[in-house]
Amino acid sequence: MKALLHTETYQIYTDEEDDIVIQDNFPESAVVFAIYEGKLAVVKQFRSGIGTATVELPGGGVEENETEIEAAKRELLEETGLIAGHIQYLGRSMPQPYFSNHVCHLFFATISDRTTKSEEMEVVLVPLEQVEDHIRTGKWQHSELVHAYSLAKLNGLL
Repeated sequence: MKALLHTETYQIYTDEEDDIVIQDNFPESAVVFAIYEGKLAVVKQFRSGIGTATVELPGGGVEENETEIEAAKRELLEETGLIAGHIQYLGRSMPQPYFSNHVCHLFFATISDRTTKSEEMEVVLVPLEQVEDHIRTGKWQHSELVHAYSLAKLNGLL
């Protein structure tokens, strides 16, 4: 293995086949498929890797000494101002296991209350009947969103 870059949070190197590997020192994140008043809460964020904004579920990294569910609730509140009432684990996603050790924990939540959010990002509440069309037509392509939607539907939550 040949090291290419080493930071506090990542190591990037090439493996035996000369493929790039990203080793994340904090490899876990959590996202929330959150239903508020019959609508799905999504956020729009600019992503440098693709040079455009994406529509995603609210979420982010699991911090040290924090459980996945604590991270999910915290990120939901920070990004949207929504407070999870009922929340349940759907499963996990490995978005790019061919070159990254990142794992994303997927949650489903119904919202008990709304407050002021603390992060600057656009929050959109989308009627549930439009979600499947956005996925089917390719308007929404974020893998964690699609995976969480599929698990929620398969588990009878939608």
